Amino acid sequence: MTGDDDVPSNQFVWQMDQRIRKLRCQLGRKTMKVKILKEATDKARKKIANIAHALVLAGRKAVKANAQTLTASRSAVQERLTGL
Repeated sequence: MTGDDDVPSNQFVWQMDQRIRKLRCQLGRKTMKVKILKEATDKARKKIANIAHALVLAGRKAVKANAQTLTASRSAVQERLTGL
């Protein structure tokens, strides 16, 4: 055995560099998707709270019932009712 067995070939190093670049690119795309989905979720939650608030004001049901049905937080609906 020679000392060359422990040294990776240039082609292997190049292949690993290419793989790392691809993985970094994929990670960047996934990170961007997560940011977009978080923003969309936040907007959807606000809309759901607005709908629940409107139903409560219309006298349809109590805050708890609307919040549970629409899967909104009761605190968000209550905040809108009290104007906080």
